[in-house]
Order: sequence, then C-alpha cells, then structure tokens
Amino acid sequence: MKLRLLLTVAGVETACATEIDAYDMAAGGSDDVAFFTATRQVYGCAAGVVPAYAECLPLIDKVVGLAGTDPDHMDAALDDMWTCTDDVHG
Repeated sequence: MKLRLLLTVAGVETACATEIDAYDMAAGGSDDVAFFTATRQVYGCAAGVVPAYAECLPLIDKVVGLAGTDPDHMDAALDDMWTCTDDVHG
C-alpha cells in the first residue's frame, strides 16, 4: 500500500508539474481567487491520475466561486472541499 501511494504521488507530481508550480506561486500571494483557481487546476489535473479526485471538483468549483465574495459560506465550503480531498488521499 505504501509503495502504491508513493507511485501515485509521483505520478501526480509528474503529470501535473506545471499546475503544481502555478499553485506554489499563488500560495504565496494574497489573492484568494487565484489561489483557489490554482488549487482547482491541480486537482483537475490530478483527477487524470487519481480518478477519485473528480468527485471533489464540484466542491472546489464552489470554493472558487465563493472566494473573495462570500466569507459567510466560505468556511463550510472549504471544510467540504478539504474533507473530500483528504478522503481520497487518506
């Protein structure tokens, strides 16, 4: 199981290197929309390697839509998003 996880992580890192670089750049900024858009791009790419991530994409899309506009609903949307991604990668 550990080897499978390592190979999966390596597969995502290889397939999604450009998206991960963009995410890293956005993570250092103060623009929530850019950060969560980059997050969506990483998980969109990762879904090509780990299909279970596709289940999380609508939740990430919701966060992108709320970013910078609706702080009252953002916390719940973030919780849903991270719960989904955590469930996929255990």
